[in-house]
Amino acid sequence: MQNITVRRGEHCTLPTGIDRRSNIMILWSFTTFDKQSSFAMAQLYKDDAEITPTELFGNRLHLDRQTGSLTIKDITFTDSGVYQLQIRQIGLQESHEKFYLFVYGR
Repeated sequence: MQNITVRRGEHCTLPTGIDRRSNIMILWSFTTFDKQSSFAMAQLYKDDAEITPTELFGNRLHLDRQTGSLTIKDITFTDSGVYQLQIRQIGLQESHEKFYLFVYGR
C-alpha cells in the first residue's frame, strides 16, 4: 500500500515495479474512497494495451507498454481514490498493490 499526494493539475505515474514485461498481464482498477464507483480502467498483455474509456478520466490516462505503469494527466479532485494494480504471470503467484491517491490544491 502506498499513499500518494498530488497537486491538482499535475501528472502522476503509478509504477508497477517492472522494468520490462514478458508474458505478464497487468490490470489496473479504480475505486472512489466512498466506494460509490469502482471499475477496471486499463490492462496490458503482450503488445495489447487497452484503456477503458470513462467519463471520469476521459483521455487523461496513459499506459506504458513497456512497464505497465499508469500515468494520470491533469489530476482533478475526482481522481482521489484507490488504484489497484494486479500482476499475473502464468505459473507464478499473482501480486497486488494498492495506491491511495489524494489530490490537494485550490
